[in-house]
Amino acid sequence: METLYAKIRLGGRNPLGNVLMVFQFAMAILLGIASAVFYRQMHFIRSKNLGYNPDQVVKIEIQGVRDVQQESRAGFAVGTGAFRL
Repeated sequence: METLYAKIRLGGRNPLGNVLMVFQFAMAILLGIASAVFYRQMHFIRSKNLGYNPDQVVKIEIQGVRDVQQESRAGFAVGTGAFRL
């Protein structure tokens, strides 16, 4: 009894199998390189000197129209166009 596995091999003489193996190997290498680049970029972002000391920044919260979650007296959510009852 012949099986489908015996007829189609992903290695050896089958050119499609060779192409798929090369593609898989190339994708593995590219993903490894992309992961290393991503890691280095994230390390750079986390360790970059911002030019100021964040502990010495004064933060003042001002309520106003620019607050996206603020609702007007008519029941409209400002900035979203949604009407709430």
